[in-house]
Amino acid sequence: MKTLNEQIKEVMTSKKSANAKAKDLVELGLKKTEINRLLDIYKPDDAIPFTLGVEIECFNVDKNFFLAYCKESGIKIEEERYNHDTKNHYKIVSDSSIQGENAVECVSPVLKGKTGLNSLKKVCKALNESGASVNRSTGLHVHTGLQNISFEQYKNIFINYIYLESAIDKFMAKSRRGNDNVYCKSVNLENVTIHTVSESGEYSDIAYIFRHDRYFKLNPVSYERHNTLEFRQHGGTTDYDKIEMWVRFIVKLVKWSKNNRLESKIENIPDIPFLNESEKEYFINRAAALE
Repeated sequence: MKTLNEQIKEVMTSKKSANAKAKDLVELGLKKTEINRLLDIYKPDDAIPFTLGVEIECFNVDKNFFLAYCKESGIKIEEERYNHDTKNHYKIVSDSSIQGENAVECVSPVLKGKTGLNSLKKVCKALNESGASVNRSTGLHVHTGLQNISFEQYKNIFINYIYLESAIDKFMAKSRRGNDNVYCKSVNLENVTIHTVSESGEYSDIAYIFRHDRYFKLNPVSYERHNTLEFRQHGGTTDYDKIEMWVRFIVKLVKWSKNNRLESKIENIPDIPFLNESEKEYFINRAAALE
């Protein structure tokens, strides 16, 4: 028999509309003031004020089927030689770092808001239908545009990620934690201190601190190349729900960093200040599943 708190949490973390949740809470015996408070705490933040770019690494892909499936779904996509050029369409390119047959990296164009995420959802479905698989050698890379972000706010993002890394590690695959992966190394290095980052005077200083190496969980040279900030820590996945939750985590981190800078390490997921209760619950469950 579930406790009342467990039933409430189940209602609030469901995908039902706010009105449907309110009706369920009434049936559980909650008062209107309690329901309004819960709806406010669990209120989703769907606003995505930044452009996005997503790169999905996978293998075992039937490329002809995948390309045809995308085009039938209204997705503009092309197979190209390996390149770092931003296109107005999705592209699939080869990637020598991926271990597996028929490996591809699927790269999105610049994505905007819900329309962009909806197209990404269709691409994930097409990958899954075409047999895509992932393993330890694959990653998910997310670029966020830096619209209306000052250099001080840019530094805040790095400082906050350094302080948050231990908590983020908890809901990442073991191959993406700590400093063991050469393609997404820890941002907590001996030569990288909060002081060195906070005293930086320009974007190139941040890249210099991280040795102009892009293979960190937070890519310090992406701004110079693409005018974006690349988050490289997430493991490979073609599960759209996982991708969307990570994208929204990144968006909330960037938004929060515009006005906030952490002053000490955050070790536990419930202490992440910019997540709402349902988001914390999701990442806590992810952490438990990955133990």
